Amino acid sequence: AHLPEGHRLIGNALLEGDDVTPGRSAGLPHRGGAFEGPVLIKQGMTQPRLPGDGADGGLNVAGDDAENRRLSRAIAPDDPPPLTLGDGEGDVFEEFGGSEGDTDIGAGKKSHAARKASGGMDLRKLNRMRTILPVLLGLTLILSCRLPGGTTAQVPRKAVFILLDGIPADVIEQVSTPVLDEIAKAGGYARAHVGGELGGRTETPTISAPGYMSLLTGTWANKHNVWNNYNQSPNYAYWNIFRIVESVDASRKTALFSTWLDNRTVLVGEGRPGAGDFRLDHSADGFERDTVAFPHDPASRYIEAIDERVASEAAAYIAANGPDLSWVYLEHTDDVAHANGDSDAFRTSVQQADARVGRIWTAVQQRQALGEDWMIVVTTDHGRDARTGKGHGGQSTRERTTWIVTNQSGLDARFTGGTSAIVDIAPSILQHLRIPVPTAVSGEMDGVSFLRPRPRTHTRPR
Repeated sequence: AHLPEGHRLIGNALLEGDDVTPGRSAGLPHRGGAFEGPVLIKQGMTQPRLPGDGADGGLNVAGDDAENRRLSRAIAPDDPPPLTLGDGEGDVFEEFGGSEGDTDIGAGKKSHAARKASGGMDLRKLNRMRTILPVLLGLTLILSCRLPGGTTAQVPRKAVFILLDGIPADVIEQVSTPVLDEIAKAGGYARAHVGGELGGRTETPTISAPGYMSLLTGTWANKHNVWNNYNQSPNYAYWNIFRIVESVDASRKTALFSTWLDNRTVLVGEGRPGAGDFRLDHSADGFERDTVAFPHDPASRYIEAIDERVASEAAAYIAANGPDLSWVYLEHTDDVAHANGDSDAFRTSVQQADARVGRIWTAVQQRQALGEDWMIVVTTDHGRDARTGKGHGGQSTRERTTWIVTNQSGLDARFTGGTSAIVDIAPSILQHLRIPVPTAVSGEMDGVSFLRPRPRTHTRPR
C-alpha cells in the first residue's frame, strides 16, 4: 500500500501543484510517525542477526573466534541446524520540520481546472515545479527503497568462487594476469596456504580433491576425510558451503560449473541423504565424460576445450540469472604443469585461465550494475614441487604456498599479511552473504573469515 499511495501523492502534486515542501507534512506512512520532510540522510539495510550477535550489536559469524568454536558432542550428518535469527535493523532518516513562518510557494495558485481552461502553464507553476521536483525525487527514492510494512529492501548479496588448479604463488606473481590484477585492485591479493598444520593432526595432502574439500567445508582432511582424488569417502558431518546455504535459506539459488563431475556428485554430495539430500539449482559439469563433444587425446588438450565451455557457461548463466552462490572449477593449468612442469606452456595456460576468469568477472560486473553486491574469490588448490614443477602432494613450501584474489576491500590483517588459508574462504563468503551458520557447523570449521566485521547499523530510538 505504500507505493501506490506514494505514487498518488506524487501524481497529485504534479497535476495539481500541491505543496510538498519541508515544513508541510505529506502524510507518508512512516514508522516514526508522519514524514515531516523528505530529506534522506542514510538508507540502512535490514540485516539478519547471525548466531552470537550480542546485545551490544557486535557481529559474530562463522570464523570470528577460532577458540570459541569447539563442540562438546559429535555432529550427526543429518542433525537439523540450530538456527538463530534476530530482529533486523531499520532505516535511518532525519526529519526536518519547517518553521511556521515559511513562505507558502503555493500561495495564490490557480486550480488545475482553471489552468487547464487558460490553455497553458503560467510562470508561477514553472517556478513551483522547479522547487518541488527535487523533493519529489527524494520521495521517489524513499518509496523505491521501502516495502509494505515499513521494512527496507535489502541489496541482494551474491558470491562466486573460482578455483584454478595447481598454480603456485610464485607463478601467478610472475605471469601477466590483467583480470586478476583488476579484481585485486578492487579488493586485494595475498599469498595463502594449503596443507593444514605442518606435522600436526590437520596436515592435509597438497592434492586437488583434498584442497577442494578444504575450501568447501572450511576444514582440513582430518575432518572432511578426503585424502586423494579417487575412492573418496567424505565425512558429510562437516557441512560444505552449498549445504549450509541451501539448509539455512532454500530460496537462495546455487550453481556449479566444473570440468570434473565428482566435484558435485561426490564432494558436494548433491542428492545424497547423508550429505543433506539437497539439490543445486543449476549445474554444468561432467564434460570429461562426453567423448563425442570432447574427444580425448594423449596431451589432454580436450581439457582446455572443456575449460572454455565451463567458463563460457558460467559467465552466461551468471549474467542472465545471478545465482546467489556459484563455484567455477577450471582444470587445464594443472594438466599442462603435469606434462611440462615450469615452462612457457604452463605460463601460457595461466594467462589463458586469466582470460577465462575475465568472462566471469565481466558477468559479475554486469550484475553489479543491476544493484547487486557481489563477492568474487579466485584461488588455487595447491602449489607445485620446487624441482620440476610437474608434481605436488607433499609438504614443501612451494607445494603449500597458494594465493587468494578477491574484490572485497574490507580485508583483515591475516589476509593482507599472507597467513590466510584455503579453509578461510567459505567462512568469508558466508559472512558476505549474511548467512547465519548453524552453531554446530561453524563450531567445527577450522577456517575463519578474512573479512573485517561489518560496522554496526544504528537506528533512531523509537
